[in-house]
Amino acid sequence: MSSVLVDEYNHNFCYPVPKALENDRVKLIPFIPSKHAQPFVDATLPHPEVFKYLPVGPHTDALYFSFSSIKQGPHRHPLES
Repeated sequence: MSSVLVDEYNHNFCYPVPKALENDRVKLIPFIPSKHAQPFVDATLPHPEVFKYLPVGPHTDALYFSFSSIKQGPHRHPLES
């Protein structure tokens, strides 16, 4: 498996990142590619409309998703001037 999926995601943040931020309705957890990329791809693949207004996706491969959307960082859409 590629290091893109195996490595824990570096949050690059100056304060400690808790394992979860939560209240009685919502639980936010950091997106770690090795744990979450494949389930994300599997859940969104049948719903390409989720990506209608996004410059990325839909993704069919967790490795490609991890590299193009997470490790590479944000980038300008090729059709934007």
